[in-house]
Amino acid sequence: MRSRVNPPGRHHYVPEFYSKFWAGDDGRFERYTRPYSNKIDIKRVYPSQVGWVDGLYCPIEGRQSDIIALESSFFSPLDNKAAKVLAKLNAPIVETLSGEERSAWTLFIMSMYHRTPENLSAIKDMHARVLIQIKPKFENDIRKEIGEHAVQEFREHYEKFDKRQVDKSTLEILPYLIDSKNIGKAIFDMEWVTLDCKTSDNNFLLSDDFIIRTDGIKIQGGHMAMPISPARLLICANNKETANQICEMPINSIVAEVNKSTVESARHFVVSTNRLQSRFIENRFGRNPKPGLGRNAPIEFS
Repeated sequence: MRSRVNPPGRHHYVPEFYSKFWAGDDGRFERYTRPYSNKIDIKRVYPSQVGWVDGLYCPIEGRQSDIIALESSFFSPLDNKAAKVLAKLNAPIVETLSGEERSAWTLFIMSMYHRTPENLSAIKDMHARVLIQIKPKFENDIRKEIGEHAVQEFREHYEKFDKRQVDKSTLEILPYLIDSKNIGKAIFDMEWVTLDCKTSDNNFLLSDDFIIRTDGIKIQGGHMAMPISPARLLICANNKETANQICEMPINSIVAEVNKSTVESARHFVVSTNRLQSRFIENRFGRNPKPGLGRNAPIEFS
């Protein structure tokens, strides 16, 4: 068998263990991309060929060890545990998850909110805005303590410092953003339901942004949902009533709504088991992408 080892520095933001559930007997699926604004490209590819970026985790010159440590000590253990949970959720008979398994999947969900190219860029943007906002204070302090002549030298140094510090702080803060105790507890405590949709006319699609969520999970009717295979959906609702309302919808309607959100949110790719939904994908690809988390949030200092 031909080896498909990922090149060094290639990082998957949609792990292969997830997308492989869409693969056929040949180990491949249909990948839809939009290399140009008016053209959709379709290729049959392996799971290793979607959901990746070279140097995704902000490579810093001379600090590859930081990136390797992030992968080996944080993302690899996280994904290994999540892969086992996903296999259990897709088993013919779905057994109740243990507390440890539920925690592992909660952490995986939160990782999917932060490890995409768009959301990593949003984190860097937030840090850059912090550096810009605190720069005047630094300049004033230097002006008072040293003199005006030192301000220009500081500015030249600061411009070189900006990008390195943003990249470095992104690497450092990412695990803490993902492992948020408050958000994690809120997801853990939700009503989780695995819905089998194999009787639907169409399969679920997958994209680089496949988690559907309301504007807040604690609001009335708050929920999130994610396709975990072409025929299964995981629903996390803030109460049983909301979960039941979703599950009582016609199966075809559920699949259509999920696929609409999945495809319209896509920035980089859409995955399908076959080409039966090509027109649907071509008409909706990237029509309504979600903004990066916190990209436009105000920065305030006390």
